[in-house]
Amino acid sequence: MKKFKSVIALLLAVLMFAGCFATASAAENEETEPNNDVATATVFEIGKEIAGVLGNSSDVDNFKFKAAKSGLAKVTFAHAAVSGAAGSYFEVTVKNADGAVVANFESAGASTSDSAEVLVAAEAEYVVEVKQGDVYDGTVAYTISVTVNDAISAEAEPNNTADKATALVLSASGSPKYYYGSTSAGDDDYFKITVPSNGVVNLYLYNDFTPKSAVNAELVTYIEGSDGTQVPYSVTKIEMTADDASKIGPSVCVPAGDYLLKITGNGSYKTRVLFRAASNTESEMNDAATQADKINVGTTYKATLDDKADKDFFEFTAAADNKGFDINFKATNNGQWNVRVLDSNGDAVASTLEVKATDSSKTAKLETKPLAAGNYYIEVSAGTAHDSDIYEISVAAKDTSIVPEPEKNLIDKIKDLNWSALLDNLAGWFDQIDIMGMISDIFASIAMVIALFTNGN
Repeated sequence: MKKFKSVIALLLAVLMFAGCFATASAAENEETEPNNDVATATVFEIGKEIAGVLGNSSDVDNFKFKAAKSGLAKVTFAHAAVSGAAGSYFEVTVKNADGAVVANFESAGASTSDSAEVLVAAEAEYVVEVKQGDVYDGTVAYTISVTVNDAISAEAEPNNTADKATALVLSASGSPKYYYGSTSAGDDDYFKITVPSNGVVNLYLYNDFTPKSAVNAELVTYIEGSDGTQVPYSVTKIEMTADDASKIGPSVCVPAGDYLLKITGNGSYKTRVLFRAASNTESEMNDAATQADKINVGTTYKATLDDKADKDFFEFTAAADNKGFDINFKATNNGQWNVRVLDSNGDAVASTLEVKATDSSKTAKLETKPLAAGNYYIEVSAGTAHDSDIYEISVAAKDTSIVPEPEKNLIDKIKDLNWSALLDNLAGWFDQIDIMGMISDIFASIAMVIALFTNGN
């Protein structure tokens, strides 16, 4: 009888195992044990489910797949809900061929499906590792599936040097154009950007992946160095930490031309570059008088101080017999700026204009006296509480159309008096005075004085 009960117990255990495996066996493919490491990982195809079973709390399963094209892969982990274990979970990790973790997530025991997205490269192998986090010591069936969206815009490896940069199309207002990529130590990503006209750009980074990334983006152009060769110049940059959901850079004015977007750091990212056309913008590098942007009197220009160390210089020409100039400054944020006007020797020709964070309008004007004919420079630098954003600056010649009247002599001034009004005022004044009473009072006073003197003798 005991032997019969033992057989029955064994059959029940087999049936229970089969029940747990039923979810897995419904998939098109099944894991091949042993597959507890990368070397023995079970290979499966994208777009098809593969089933597996965690036999106990220490069991680890590995699966391997390869994408035909680069794209955004969605790794989905499905399983039956674990009854009475609301706090339980599974650990799913995706690694690249180098063993680096490119995605990981937990699947709650109470849920039935969880997923994560990861950027995959064409013909590159990836491994999905499954293990129990805190479920229970028993058999747990599950399925894994991977789909790849290859219609997205992504970096094209290799693009770790400027000459191999991936072409990036600029985003327009209301029409974002996203690009995906991943970077690590020793693997910088470059994107080539062509700005069609003068305008304003903003850099964007998005931390949409798990694990979160620490990634930096920098917009780079090339300028002529002191030795005549082209050297890289940083126009603007942003830094995104693993704690940031996203990062948006300040608005930066750029002239038309070719630029590079350089991405460094560690992890997967999504990026875009927003562009808005705008005429009359500064041309970096203009950090010194010798590099000043030439501007026309009467025209408004847009510019940006990207950080507190940045300076902008503008050059204008004062014609002979000028009456002086108004330097008009306008900004939209709560930063601080200092504005100076310098002659060709670098000497200030007017007091420094300080635009403070407390100025509500952020509109200010610096006036100069008449200047000797020649070239002059406007220097814009950051104040203590600087917050970079676009500002506008213009130079206006003082109005010479109003000719002041010549100084008049005393005779002409007397002739110009309104004598009629003056006489009318005098007549009104006399009407209000009691002349006879005044005369009577005067004579009475005289008589009193005479009487005093007479009585005294």
